[in-house]
Amino acid sequence: MCDRMCADATASCTHHTGAASSAASVAAARRALEPVSRGGRVQHNEACLVAKASHPHECLAGNAAFTELTGFRTEHFEGMALKMLQDASTRAAWESAIGAALKGSAHEFQVQCNTARSKQLLLRVRAAPLQHPGEDGEQPGLIVLTMARADDGKAGGAPPCVDETRARAVVKNKAPFHVESVSAGWASMYGVSEAAVLGRSLKVVQGPGTDMRAAKQLMEAGAQGAKGQATFVTYNVDGKRFWSHHTTSPCGPNSFAVEV
Repeated sequence: MCDRMCADATASCTHHTGAASSAASVAAARRALEPVSRGGRVQHNEACLVAKASHPHECLAGNAAFTELTGFRTEHFEGMALKMLQDASTRAAWESAIGAALKGSAHEFQVQCNTARSKQLLLRVRAAPLQHPGEDGEQPGLIVLTMARADDGKAGGAPPCVDETRARAVVKNKAPFHVESVSAGWASMYGVSEAAVLGRSLKVVQGPGTDMRAAKQLMEAGAQGAKGQATFVTYNVDGKRFWSHHTTSPCGPNSFAVEV
């Protein structure tokens, strides 16, 4: 992917911002990448990237752990726009997190990220503000992005996505989105046991009054690692229909959660 984006470190690139960063910004970014023990912002073995908060979010510096996680080497990402990690379906999640960081608060989210290895990884990302005095006395916004694999790098190890107190189902992220597990809250809401829905799609709680287009868009958003939302009619085991609001969130490398 890096080779497709840049022929070499100095070549023009579709993701390159084309703007030279101030020495103060770059120096602040590199200081932030120092370990906490040396006055920096990075915990032990934490993958970290520092970028400008202003669009197009030019990447200023990253550490060795970031390169190991994503495959992007320093000569490929410094001066590049943050969208090298994004695609159209995940850009809104990144912008929301950066917006929160600009307001002075850290924001954590899970998102599918592009890597230099031509594949995507589901990552936990924390965006936090980093301020430093600029040459003109202003406080230009920089953001520190710390990242880790959402599945902690364990083969087949999905995080515990089912909260038994909530109405939530975990499904595979490939159509037809077979159910892998449901919470006690979900089973109670629809009046069905987990065993009755495992290996089936969530169409088991849909019917003639369901907006199938909205349901399809919701599942497609979930499959792409995005935070999908939709409101439509679903049915319990007795055929009683009711309006329900659904949200999706990433859940491991091969599944996502649908909460009602």
